[in-house]
Amino acid sequence: LLQPLFQYILQPIRALLDHSSYFFASTDRDVREIMERDDDFPIGSQVGPAMVCGAFVLGTDRGPLFREDLSFLWETFYRAAACPVIPPGKTIVITEPPSFGPLFAAVTARVQAIINRFEHGDVRVDLVQDILRPQCVRVVQEFLGIGPAEDKWLEVLWDILGILALRIMLPSSATKPSVIANLAWAQRMLEIAIDETLAAAMTAECAGGAPRANIVAQMCCVLANRNPPLPPEAIRAVVTRQVSGLAITGCLPIAKAAAQVVDILLSNPAAFRGATAAALAQDEPLFWDFIEEALRFFPPFPLVLRGCPRDTVIGADSARPRKVRAGQTVTVGLLPAMFDPAAVPFPYQFRTDRAQKDSLVFGRAVHACFGYHFARRMLCALLMPLFACGFTRAPGRRGKLSFDAVVPRRLELTLSPPGTGKSKC
Repeated sequence: LLQPLFQYILQPIRALLDHSSYFFASTDRDVREIMERDDDFPIGSQVGPAMVCGAFVLGTDRGPLFREDLSFLWETFYRAAACPVIPPGKTIVITEPPSFGPLFAAVTARVQAIINRFEHGDVRVDLVQDILRPQCVRVVQEFLGIGPAEDKWLEVLWDILGILALRIMLPSSATKPSVIANLAWAQRMLEIAIDETLAAAMTAECAGGAPRANIVAQMCCVLANRNPPLPPEAIRAVVTRQVSGLAITGCLPIAKAAAQVVDILLSNPAAFRGATAAALAQDEPLFWDFIEEALRFFPPFPLVLRGCPRDTVIGADSARPRKVRAGQTVTVGLLPAMFDPAAVPFPYQFRTDRAQKDSLVFGRAVHACFGYHFARRMLCALLMPLFACGFTRAPGRRGKLSFDAVVPRRLELTLSPPGTGKSKC
């Protein structure tokens, strides 16, 4: 019933946008073609300026800087100098870094401890404030090495990363004076937090191949071992640019995705039961299938932007080619594309047997999400203990997922208390 209504509303809007300064792509075919033609539809002009601490692979066009940044991240996470060459139009294929196992085991243990604490007291838990916010920020503190690992920094870092992530998700909001002031404060505070770890890392010994205490320290050693070695100011600039990009894209978007997954699964009883069974069986691949399908219905980035430096055509070999004019902002509709009946079987059904290559949740081609494995493991570590224990949506407004702009604010859950026969902890 929704499909014809959705298309009926979308088509005139798309026609209007095609003749304005915007071009809207909403079909699976158009979206995939745009994302694979990185030279014709670059990301840098749209996302690059939003990275207030400097360009990051997320917002860098294919070219020398992109290859240099990707190689540097590869060397940092895999401790190997050989970064795979990515032909034009091909998707980045990245394996899981070896450091992820201990990291996410610790996340799972901390989430379980939080659940146990609430179960034996108040059985009402706020998913966002009690679980997602502290655990996502803790990873930024301990794994990336940003800011001291103190509880008082949790709220500060959450606010900082939320402001900077909002700049990427809603770039048009950055023209307001209050937003500009917040961005300047957040940028400076993030740089101060990174500088504190950098100061210690740059005086540490970098000999040998052992993993460092955190990503900031690992990046410092990678750069210090270059021949010729970079001067301290150059090291600071590179590390600040890279680690801030990792923090901005790896904290709030993960929390947002996790909250949206729980909200979608709670709204679909059959899917919720399936995810619970997978969590109880400790079947992480199956549990991930439920997460990924839930994100298809409620992706953290339903739309992404691309530029168009010159006149071009998409769908040239199709029955309905479309011209894109130079200077237009190309709005790529990931959400509508994932519900395109021409490419997605039974798009309005919740199905866990969809091929991962058909998903657009984590992007496509050269700008497929570099943090895919991080997101996958982090989301499973955050949510599997919760589903294994059992919970329901809290009654009333508090049980509804709420946001401040795009930042998740609250989603209260009622845990299944011990002794009721419903708790599975």
